Amino acid sequence: MSQKPVPFRIFKITNDPIELHADLMHEKEAVAFSTEFSFNGNLEQGVIGCRSVYVFSQNETVISSLTVYCYFEIEKDYLRENVQEMAVTIDKDFLRYLATISVGTARGIQHAKTQGTILNQWVIPPINLMEFDFQDYVLR
Repeated sequence: MSQKPVPFRIFKITNDPIELHADLMHEKEAVAFSTEFSFNGNLEQGVIGCRSVYVFSQNETVISSLTVYCYFEIEKDYLRENVQEMAVTIDKDFLRYLATISVGTARGIQHAKTQGTILNQWVIPPINLMEFDFQDYVLR
């Protein structure tokens, strides 16, 4: 794979309806946070999608859940120059960078959707994406 930077742009952001269960929240109990990331893509369209999920819970009860989809378009010339056997391998470090963009996007969505509720005090925390085991993704 080429070591050149991957030229891209974010072109679409969507999210599933946010789950908000402020009525299930107990103010004096600790709130746990979890997140996950997955990727999909299409070589013909030159698109990589990052799906990220953010869950706040208390004692196994989901208080808030948000799923965000960020879609990134990879420059066509880059894809043509790097295609091998009808596929382009996207480096895990680049995927980690896309996930970073997705986290910031999710923070904004979560803030806007929880404004005026008690859940607005629970901001998506800093996430050390180096702790996640990202794998290279083969775009076909």
